[in-house]
Amino acid sequence: MSAGDDFGERFDAVLEGMAESAALTERFLDTELYRVQLAALWASAVSRPASFGLATDELEGFYDFLNARTRAVLGDDEPVLATFRHLLTPAGEQALVRARAPKHLRDFLLHFAGLMVDPDGLGRRVAAARDGE
Repeated sequence: MSAGDDFGERFDAVLEGMAESAALTERFLDTELYRVQLAALWASAVSRPASFGLATDELEGFYDFLNARTRAVLGDDEPVLATFRHLLTPAGEQALVRARAPKHLRDFLLHFAGLMVDPDGLGRRVAAARDGE
């Protein structure tokens, strides 16, 4: 059994549930809501892998699995990263509000989005803060 098959066994039901909750009709999906759910899933898995039944060394494989499973739904080459890029736009922030994400979740996802989109940015901000001390 490949790692992708194992992730499928563990997480396909989660992805199906996300699609069901974001469904507008049988044929149309609210991709904004789906992106919010995908972002919450990935960010939570990274911040607490054990609570998702993941080992830290499985995160890269899980990221690849999520991209492969959500590519057809979202149409992006790398849907997870594209989702976080989207959240940093006004439309993405509005999607978080429309999804009724609590403020702490919105703040967490926007912070995480910054790390996903510009991982070196955190290092620059920390260095700038140290220089200012």
